[in-house]
Amino acid sequence: MRTNAILRAGCWITGTFLWLQLDVFHVPAATLTWTNTLGGEWNTAANWSPNTVPGAGDTANITTAGTYTVNLSVDASVAALNLGAASGKQTLGLAVAKSLNATSVVIGPNGIFNMSAGTLTGKVTVQSGGVLNFLTSANKNVYSLVIDNQGTVNHVAGSLIGGSTPATIITN
Repeated sequence: MRTNAILRAGCWITGTFLWLQLDVFHVPAATLTWTNTLGGEWNTAANWSPNTVPGAGDTANITTAGTYTVNLSVDASVAALNLGAASGKQTLGLAVAKSLNATSVVIGPNGIFNMSAGTLTGKVTVQSGGVLNFLTSANKNVYSLVIDNQGTVNHVAGSLIGGSTPATIITN
């Protein structure tokens, strides 16, 4: 009996220790807000508050008033991206063959998303006063992209390449 009690206690202590050890590596999702009203690179931590680059599971807000451009020149994944503020023009530019994967992108009033190349996946809502531009002759990959357009979507040049499951859907 005493041996069983010691084994059970040892298992409980070991299990608790492993749970605590694993929980140390758990990083909760964060909400990050762009602060550099001069514009700059997405992957520069000093441009965000708190000073960290948004990652998978995070919410990235480019909602600080002012007129500036955020350059996305790295592959990025976020749970949510909110673009557009009460005043100025907040532009997110995806100009190189990189990808943005977001469960939800909301392009609000005064928000402009310029996609010149690369890959965009997730659900994009373009609100009234928001703009989504597909620019340049480069192909744009829009696999599994859902666009709910209540604002402006411009396809200036290049091909929009879909072909995934679920299919790319655009509603106006």
